[in-house]
Amino acid sequence: MKKKESIYMGGEKDPQNIIMPKYFELFFNRSFLFFVLVLLLALLLFMRLNI
Repeated sequence: MKKKESIYMGGEKDPQNIIMPKYFELFFNRSFLFFVLVLLLALLLFMRLNI
């Protein structure tokens, strides 16, 4: 099995996957997406209450 090279947000490459384990990367992406969704919902609610 060939390991896939990981490219992170800064653009740095990690062929050995030593900077961040895959499961942590997945968890981070999911939690970040969830955070953005919650932020957008809160903003929408706030705007509706102000109008």
